[in-house]
Amino acid sequence: MQPDFPVGKPRPTAVNADRYEGVPILGLPDDPRVVLISTSERGSLGCDRRWMYGYGLGMKGAPSDAMTYGTAWHEVMEDVHRFLMHFTPPPSAGPTATPTPYEDSYLEACGLCFLTTTVSPDGVCPCCGSAGPNVGDGPLARIEARWRAEWAAGKSASDEGEEEEPDESIEQRVERLRRAAQGWLRVNGRVGLPGYDVVGVELAVACPVRSPGSIKPYAPELPLAFVSGGWRFARPDDPPASIRRVRWPVYWIGRVDAVFRSRTDGSLLVGEWKSSRDPSGYVRGITVDPQTYGYGAMLDHVRAHFGGGRVRGFLFDVASSVLQRDPETLQKGGLSKALNRTVPSWRFEAAVVARGEDPASPMYADHVCALREQKDPRLYVREPGGIGAVDLAAWHVETFAMAKRIAENRRNVVDAIDAGSVALLFPRQPVCRQPGGFCSYRGPCSSDGPDARRAFPVRQDPVWTDPALPLAAGSEPAAPPVTPSPEKEESWL
Repeated sequence: MQPDFPVGKPRPTAVNADRYEGVPILGLPDDPRVVLISTSERGSLGCDRRWMYGYGLGMKGAPSDAMTYGTAWHEVMEDVHRFLMHFTPPPSAGPTATPTPYEDSYLEACGLCFLTTTVSPDGVCPCCGSAGPNVGDGPLARIEARWRAEWAAGKSASDEGEEEEPDESIEQRVERLRRAAQGWLRVNGRVGLPGYDVVGVELAVACPVRSPGSIKPYAPELPLAFVSGGWRFARPDDPPASIRRVRWPVYWIGRVDAVFRSRTDGSLLVGEWKSSRDPSGYVRGITVDPQTYGYGAMLDHVRAHFGGGRVRGFLFDVASSVLQRDPETLQKGGLSKALNRTVPSWRFEAAVVARGEDPASPMYADHVCALREQKDPRLYVREPGGIGAVDLAAWHVETFAMAKRIAENRRNVVDAIDAGSVALLFPRQPVCRQPGGFCSYRGPCSSDGPDARRAFPVRQDPVWTDPALPLAAGSEPAAPPVTPSPEKEESWL
């Protein structure tokens, strides 16, 4: 039975971005006829084939081990900063006032629930999401529960790429995360950034993409396909009768990890949380990373929401993902003072105290000092930087160029119907083979076919919803079309 498709141009009532469902996005116009491009999508453009699998066809790839840990680290930092934002002192308290300290115990049981009875107008805790009088779980407990549920359901990180800690159990991974969080609180403080208030956490923001010299947002022609009750970007297997071409303005969207506002002049800082095995090496590349400047541009677009202060710069906060170890006990009963292991000063001092001894005693003082100088700085690196008018102007021009590439890719996806057209329109660039490179799609990339693609669930692309539209027969998400490999179809060219 041929499905009935709506007549005329799409007239949606809402726009929903993948991973932003139900989240208000600052900076978008009221009219939902907009195209949203995320910072993550821009990052996928290093390889056109990877973009095609992930965004063109909507194939969900499993995260790497490092990505799984990094997501968990973000959750911990989000919990800490939501807590600090809730306890922000009033302006009358002066520029040196600080919020209530975040204690180690709040990692296990929600500190906001523990200290307050009314945490939000709807009665739902913004940290743990619990409702009612009971204290909810802290971030570590929530993360461990999710990891166990994913393991039980057969979901796990991809086995591609370098593992953070080989053969690590869930208990060990949670402990690695716990020690990293405890160290961060000791090094960077329990009351936040001195002189600044936390005014935004995991903030979804957007700004228009404009061609150089234009005041109007860029609006390329893009193909949309009708699905149940709305529209999404068109794919190769969509019936031609279901496709409409539109010209809607493009907006760049992203999530700012944290927004800090100065207690003296109201200026704003973009906060970015990262985890890495080599924090110092990670921050060396931030001067050429457009992501942070992009968050600055989006924050500048909505700065009136935070009092209108200028966006001064950013704070890059990178924590080591390596396990912080305890000192080994020697055969003679003493503690090892070796400097070739990741033993921070605070864990060495805790081990000394557990023995009933004093870390400041002559036996340990010199080693504690050496750890503070040589080990501790390598575990947590904070790198501030400025964001000026030149930086923002360059980002807007580069973003326009990226938006043009993505628009061309969206138009080409509809024509990627076989291996020959895929090779022509979406050539491979093996970024996955570069140091630190990772890609979930190595299987179909090396040998495409029904079995290779069937392993990937299909992501719903950003959908423009319209409850007034009829339900199209057979319009639910299905597996992406199969592109035959050269080995299985010799006449593919």
